[in-house]
Amino acid sequence: MPTTLPKISFAFKRSVPAHPRRVVGDTRSVTLSPQFSVYDGRDRVGSYRRDGDRFMAFDRRGCGLGTFPTMREAADAICAKRAS
Repeated sequence: MPTTLPKISFAFKRSVPAHPRRVVGDTRSVTLSPQFSVYDGRDRVGSYRRDGDRFMAFDRRGCGLGTFPTMREAADAICAKRAS
């Protein structure tokens, strides 16, 4: 005697608002330049980020090391701080 399986039906209701979503307040967002980390093996020794046409370097605790005209100079400052 064959067994019959129960019929299962799924009803999906699409939830679409009657009006467009409204945002309260200021919708402008501030775009920050990405910050890049410098590692020595597994240890993070510092980071740098671009600030206009200059580069800002930071040690591993986030203290500023200065601004530099090139990315290479910013990375060298991070490595020099690590050596001292």
